[in-house]
Amino acid sequence: KVSFMGDFSHAFNAMIEKLREKEKLKEQIRIQNEDLKRLNAEKDKFFSIIAHDLKSPFNAILGFSELLAEQVKQKDMDGIDKYADIIVQSSGKALTLLMNFMEWSRSQTGRMTFAPAELNLFEIVSQTTDLLHAAAMQKSIGIEMAINDEIRVFADSAMLSTILRNLISNAIKYTKPGGKITIAARKENN
Repeated sequence: KVSFMGDFSHAFNAMIEKLREKEKLKEQIRIQNEDLKRLNAEKDKFFSIIAHDLKSPFNAILGFSELLAEQVKQKDMDGIDKYADIIVQSSGKALTLLMNFMEWSRSQTGRMTFAPAELNLFEIVSQTTDLLHAAAMQKSIGIEMAINDEIRVFADSAMLSTILRNLISNAIKYTKPGGKITIAARKENN
């Protein structure tokens, strides 16, 4: 009788332990599924950002390439050098964007750390507006900067550039042809 109760108790405890392990595994699987869903959403967001940011330089490349091809066909050589320069600049800017996206991708996958530093805001905004200048020109939109050259910010350069590209790109997208975009910053209370 004692042996039977001891065996039963041991078997019962083993079964309870297996049930607990099974529940732990279920919870681990649930957590992993949530992580996968989050990672998929981040991947989708990343691809959306890539498409959004690359659209401007590629539109400029295509648009000015068409103008260049048409002028060559008509043997109208006026302005060809200007169009070729814009195409070269836009291609370089597209490559720079791709490099920035690769850095951002590494940061999102933990292969790159957040690296804030003191930056000159005027320089970062200038670089970003240079990237989007051709897209603004296509719509005859002027871009004006009202930023003191001495304003410094503490930020991650790649991340700040991405934010500025999105803001300025959206401003170009939603500004009527012939309009003007003003980018301004001022220092308040240190």
